[in-house]
Amino acid sequence: MHHFTIPNSFRFRFGVLLRVLVIAASSLVLTPSSSLALDISTGAGILDEGDDHSRTAAILRIGTDSNWTMQNYLWGRSYGPVTETSGIVSVGKKGSIFGSKSLVATVGFSLMAENSTISYKGYPEENASYTSTNAGLLLGLNYEIFSSKLVNVSFSWDSHLFAASEAIILLVTGRKQIVGLTAGVAF
Repeated sequence: MHHFTIPNSFRFRFGVLLRVLVIAASSLVLTPSSSLALDISTGAGILDEGDDHSRTAAILRIGTDSNWTMQNYLWGRSYGPVTETSGIVSVGKKGSIFGSKSLVATVGFSLMAENSTISYKGYPEENASYTSTNAGLLLGLNYEIFSSKLVNVSFSWDSHLFAASEAIILLVTGRKQIVGLTAGVAF
């Protein structure tokens, strides 16, 4: 993926950008339906970025009874003067597979933001921040392990495919796969 430097006059903090993405995606998911019931779950997962790079990620999932779902994934790490913070917000339509109530597929769109900050304590003039964003496709599978009228537990595999900047001409894509376990409530 292509990283670029944002001039100070246009620099946005990663947290503000992520909040805007969450609000925008939530507004798409929470469109009025005849009867709106919400399913909110949270959990953790393993994020695979390819080339044997795996990290843990936090998961937040909001679903409606009209089969729309919004998912948010956050992960990051710090090493030396470098801090990386990344997140994906996705919105998708879900539907059962083979008539099963427990096995559900999701297809939708994803927005990803990745921020790298370099902070040197002794040399502040060398500090830098790089932000990259990308839009892509969400493909996922969700298996409901346990479900009652109030509580649910599920296992999911979500794959996000992103165009790899200028390499899209060569049909190169980047991907982020997340295998996770979530638990939540419905109301």
